[in-house]
Amino acid sequence: MSVLDAPDKVTGLQLQRIPLSCLADLAPHRAEWLGLLAQIPTALPFQTPEWCWAWWQTFAVQSRFRRDHLSLMLLREQGRLVGLWPLVRSLSGWGPLVLISQWRPLGADPNLTELRTPLVLPGYEAAVARYWLDLVERQPGMHQVILPSDVLGQELARRSGLVRLGQREVPNYVLQPGSDWPAFKTGLKRNIKESLRRCYNSLAREGLSPQLEVLSDPAALREQLPEFYRLHGLRADQADTIAHPDYFESAQHRRFIDGLLDQAGEGAALGVRLFVLRVSGQAVAMRLAFQTRQELYLYYSGYEPAWGRFSVMTTLVSELIQWAQAQGLSTVNLSVGRDVSKTRWGPQERLFGDHYLAGAGPINRFLMRALVRRRGLSAGYLTAEQAAQQALEDAQAEAAEASLLPPQSAQRAA
Repeated sequence: MSVLDAPDKVTGLQLQRIPLSCLADLAPHRAEWLGLLAQIPTALPFQTPEWCWAWWQTFAVQSRFRRDHLSLMLLREQGRLVGLWPLVRSLSGWGPLVLISQWRPLGADPNLTELRTPLVLPGYEAAVARYWLDLVERQPGMHQVILPSDVLGQELARRSGLVRLGQREVPNYVLQPGSDWPAFKTGLKRNIKESLRRCYNSLAREGLSPQLEVLSDPAALREQLPEFYRLHGLRADQADTIAHPDYFESAQHRRFIDGLLDQAGEGAALGVRLFVLRVSGQAVAMRLAFQTRQELYLYYSGYEPAWGRFSVMTTLVSELIQWAQAQGLSTVNLSVGRDVSKTRWGPQERLFGDHYLAGAGPINRFLMRALVRRRGLSAGYLTAEQAAQQALEDAQAEAAEASLLPPQSAQRAA
């Protein structure tokens, strides 16, 4: 049964929670969801109904000890949809006895759903943060909230009573390459220009040239996925580069990609793409990607180690960007994580705050604190105490740096 809050008399905003249990439950809301996506050209693949349903079919748990419940959160302004995000409530316990309740954005998987932030019309981000944290204050359990860092930070600052259990920051890197490759390349930093020159020249010196193949048909994609998984696994085995785990070693993760392909079709908001870099007919590097209306999101990749000396992954990204320009796409999303393979392209950095919060009730807050102290949080999260200590150390470092500046420079820094 749909839960509908009373509308705000001043803003006309109203939060609606709709439980979903099967694909048929999603159907009445699909057109409205797609309508919101159409107003946000750079929407993420993780914000599409296709991702939502493939994830739910693959990862939802219904066991004796845990039961997952999916709800669609809709924020409306005088009836018009302005924000949407799926929430999963996981109830752990024995039968009707619930010991732990967790509310999380859909996508609590091992590194497949990279960003789990709401789909929101520009200008309504603060309203979504306000209504989401209202829900946290009403519902017991542990809540995970993911929003742009500045928006979430401002709303949390107004709620001193909320108990913060853990937090982390997720950087996302986005390029706006324009429509002209030479012009885009001219604006790049010298180091990436030199890398690109070496990539293509090293192949040319041996009489070789790269060709890009783009697969979008689900049947053609399925045929090449085993090779993609093999190359991805080979990349994960490399010890002399940035660590990249084999995310598709798990059969469940491969089933998830199959589920996305099942959802891809005419009228879908999510396009699955497999980019293949071939040299003399051989696939030497591959990258899985997702296309929404105006954005290409670069997902996981793999390559043949024997071709590593030609920097084929850099060549593949270069070819991808040129393909996106030819398609008229406005942005290329380099995905999440702060590493040089992304930052050297000079992208825009978008920061997202990922916070764990205790829900309503003093007993619940005590239990959630105790649970975090005993079991901790996933890697990358700071507890509230660690975050406070880091903030203090950062402030002290800034003060020390300012004290070393000449008086006029220190004033400008302040």
